[in-house]
Amino acid sequence: METKETTDCRFFTAGDVVLCCEPLVWVLDSSAYETRCAYCLQKSQELRTCSGCKLHRYCSVACQSADWKLEHKLECVLLKTATGRDIIAKLANKIKLNVMMDIPGMGRKSAKDLLSMLPVNPAQSEINRTVTPSHGMEELKAIGVPVTELLVYYGLVRYNGVPMHDALCHVTAPFGMALYPQAPLPRMTPVCWDVNVVLNFQGRRLLIHAVEDIPQYTGLEDLRYNDALDPFSQTREERRADFEKRYGYPCACRRCTPEYDAEINPLRCVTPGCMNPIPSDSRAHQPCSECGAINSARLAQFSQFIRQLHPNYSNI
Repeated sequence: METKETTDCRFFTAGDVVLCCEPLVWVLDSSAYETRCAYCLQKSQELRTCSGCKLHRYCSVACQSADWKLEHKLECVLLKTATGRDIIAKLANKIKLNVMMDIPGMGRKSAKDLLSMLPVNPAQSEINRTVTPSHGMEELKAIGVPVTELLVYYGLVRYNGVPMHDALCHVTAPFGMALYPQAPLPRMTPVCWDVNVVLNFQGRRLLIHAVEDIPQYTGLEDLRYNDALDPFSQTREERRADFEKRYGYPCACRRCTPEYDAEINPLRCVTPGCMNPIPSDSRAHQPCSECGAINSARLAQFSQFIRQLHPNYSNI
């Protein structure tokens, strides 16, 4: 894990990379199996297929060899089944085999050690009540993992799993899921909108960028993030409902308070004579709902902000 937290610097400016980290386990979405390398996650039209499971595909011999040493030799048999494609199957297999990993800044740790860093899903009791072995867990039971442990793994992935994107979260659709044990997510503060950092990706590597100055940084709990929602296109009510459904409690960030409404001045449409107010929180870059006019200056500012975080993204 690379982070300024290991230095004397306690001041982040907008655009700084606060830290970056690699996943414990990851899995491609079923829609990406035919188009992406299972190791580097890059798109390719000439993917080499694993002769064992017939599922994993690679863009090069080097990627296939690297994945076999790091991951695939543990899971090739599991991946012959539909259940084996799931990230929970990969996690259960790695824990069962007591796989050791070298984690920067943490030394050599087992998968179980890393798993202990993650908080249990607040809705774990509900998962235990509603998820049964009929949810495709028989193959996992066959490798000796108790159902009770599988339910805990399910809760951890559901609570801490991060959708992988080609660019900044919320801008592109996710193509897979990853679990980052050495990432800051368990110690950061999830919010529905009032973020000071965003999640970005380079392949499967997770990057945390500051989007505003953080002058008094004392620890990861000072970082506010949103890893799974789409706040740019949602109303506050929609954001809060999605947040509570995901985390099991309502968001209490500043922009979810009634006091925030009193602080902001509604943006006005740029069309002369159009008095339709445009909410100035999540939809500040959207066209006017009455006449469809777009505030080009505001949209350009938003686009520049996105490109600073992900220079290769051009579809905005």
